[in-house]
Amino acid sequence: LRSEIRKREQKVVQELIQGANVVLATNVGAGGSILAKASTDGLFDLVVIDEAAQALEASCWIPILRGGKRVVLAGDHCQLPPTIKSNSPPVIKGLGLTLFERIMGQEAVTMDRNNNTQSMSRMLGVQYRMHENIANWASKAMYSGNLESHESVKHRTLAQLPNVQSIVEKITPSSSESMTASTEPAVLAGSTLLLIDTAG
Repeated sequence: LRSEIRKREQKVVQELIQGANVVLATNVGAGGSILAKASTDGLFDLVVIDEAAQALEASCWIPILRGGKRVVLAGDHCQLPPTIKSNSPPVIKGLGLTLFERIMGQEAVTMDRNNNTQSMSRMLGVQYRMHENIANWASKAMYSGNLESHESVKHRTLAQLPNVQSIVEKITPSSSESMTASTEPAVLAGSTLLLIDTAG
């Protein structure tokens, strides 16, 4: 009875995967038997590895071998490196270089349809997360000044964020409260970054 249930479950999972346009998995999960059995030719049309600059190279090869046609490595090698739980310098040095960094360091090129060479890497030059005063530092420090801020976030302050806006409204004092208290919402409303000391 258990083996019959297992067979039926595997059949349902295979049908779901085969009928899906997109299959999500971790790098290691992509090597599982479920995907191996579900993909009829063993390959996917496209493999996208997100946060590839934080992934160990060995883990990236697992999904790459599942999708031999096209691979996209998405990530930012200027930010967080992979987590390596070892104090051994040779191990850190060996595992610390990701596939993403290796490819970026080789200035890899490919041929387009007209047989012109083009770089295999693309920098997304517009960020959608932070005020330009914060983004400009990152742009100069890590991206040679090539990172721009989108208009939707360029001048956005903390008070314009929905959750912060409700806090500003709650702490806005009545006219009878002290002058010090009344300056708090104004500081919060006009700030792009506010550091709060929670220790003391």
